[in-house]
Amino acid sequence: MLYEGHTNLVRSRHPERALRALFQHLAKYLPDEPNGYLKLRDLALVRDGRSILVPRGIVTWLDQLAPRLNRAGWQFVDHPWSTLDLDTVELVVPPPMLTVDGGWEEEIGVGHSRREPVAVGPGRYPLAGWGVFSAEEGVMTRAAGVAAAAGTVLNPSEFGVGETLQWLLDLAGDVPVTGLGDPYAGDFPARVMALDPGRH
Repeated sequence: MLYEGHTNLVRSRHPERALRALFQHLAKYLPDEPNGYLKLRDLALVRDGRSILVPRGIVTWLDQLAPRLNRAGWQFVDHPWSTLDLDTVELVVPPPMLTVDGGWEEEIGVGHSRREPVAVGPGRYPLAGWGVFSAEEGVMTRAAGVAAAAGTVLNPSEFGVGETLQWLLDLAGDVPVTGLGDPYAGDFPARVMALDPGRH
């Protein structure tokens, strides 16, 4: 487990993944140069080279969600924010900003489990779905989706509020924003996995 305060950031069977995630989360305290990408507070998951975005608040239920999502092939991206290339509609997972001298993997042992996919590495992953907390379930109108998603943008000043909102409106035309409903009601993990309509 990797915690920040009382929040569980990572749940894994493999200590090397927790350590790598620690390095990634410590990097948020380093100066961050603008790179032309949209930074979001949302949490990303990847399966079969495709990605979805969910509210970062779902880490509250990580103990319940992670085992089922992992068994279905989904892995959480261990990064303190999610980065989107709006030109290509892809999640961009950057290389680690912090690295540690080699050898520690051998000391703690690197393993893999059929119950847990391997950690998500640097790369680009087409965005297939975007979920937000909402009172009702289902795909939102573009305007409602933008209103729900706009508050997760971390760097609107880099582009200007007007341009950021227009980008989100265009993005919602390609990747519908979906209300996940009440996390305590019904089959919440199934609603998360259904964000990628091409993978069930």
